[in-house]
Amino acid sequence: MKHIKSRQADRDIEMYKSRFLAAFMRPASLFFTHVVNGERKSRLQALKTVTGAISLLAMAGCSVLESSPIGQAIVALDPSKGLATATQADSIPFASLALDSSTQRGLLVLGAQTGTQTHWPSQRGFLSLESGGLYAASTLEGDLLSTRYYFDHSAAADALAAAGELPWQRSQPRFWIERHWVDTDGLSHAHRAEGHMTCKAPRTRALLLTELLLQPCDITYTWDNGQTTRAQWWKDPVTQRLWEVEEIAWPGGPDIKWQVARPWWDS
Repeated sequence: MKHIKSRQADRDIEMYKSRFLAAFMRPASLFFTHVVNGERKSRLQALKTVTGAISLLAMAGCSVLESSPIGQAIVALDPSKGLATATQADSIPFASLALDSSTQRGLLVLGAQTGTQTHWPSQRGFLSLESGGLYAASTLEGDLLSTRYYFDHSAAADALAAAGELPWQRSQPRFWIERHWVDTDGLSHAHRAEGHMTCKAPRTRALLLTELLLQPCDITYTWDNGQTTRAQWWKDPVTQRLWEVEEIAWPGGPDIKWQVARPWWDS
C-alpha cells in the first residue's frame, strides 16, 4: 500500500481542486446543459434560465450553493430531503443525475463539461465522470482524486480515453484501473486493480424519468493490496453509454450510486 503523509496529500487535494475550479471558470465550459425537447442549449441561453430555476428550487424546499461565480451557476437539491424524485427531475430542464451514495442523496445538476469529463457539484462535495464512468469524487468518507483505465499494461490510459475506448464501451472482459485517493486521515493512496466484467442479456430497467432496455454488467476489482471491490454498470447495448452505476470507489471507501435523469449527450 502506498500512502503519503499530510503535506503531500494537501498538495494533491489543492492541485485537484484548482483543476476542478478552473473547469468552471474557463469561458468555454458549460455551466449548464439545458435540455428542452431533447435539444441542448448554449451556455448563454441556459444561464438566462438560472434565476427561474433557483426560484423553483427555493419554493420546492431546495437550496442553492454559496453565492459565488461558481455557486451562482450550480443548483443542487438538499441531500437531507432524501432520494431524488421524478417530480423534482422533471421540473428541472437541465442535465441531471440522481445520486444515492453512502454519504449523500439527491439530484445533481451538471456544473461543467470539459471534453469527455462532466462535473456534478453538490453542497457537500462533487462527482466527476469520465464518459459517464466514475472518475473522481469528494465525499465525507474521503476524496477520490483520479481514475485511469487500461486494457493492457503498455497502453496509455489517456490515449484510450481520447479514443473513446473505455471498459463499458468494449466487449473485452478484462481491464485495469488505477485510482488515487485521500482518506479521512489525510493519507494519500495510489493503487491499481484488475477488473473482470461479466455482462448479461439486456432487459428493461426503470429509471427516474423513463424506462430503457439496458444491459447489466457486473465488475469485480482485484486490487494490488489483495482486497476486492465490486461494481455494477447498466449500459445501452447499442450506444454503450452508461445510464446507471453503483461502485465502491476504493477498498473501504464510499459506495457511490447514480443514474442519469436527464442526459447531457446529444444522442
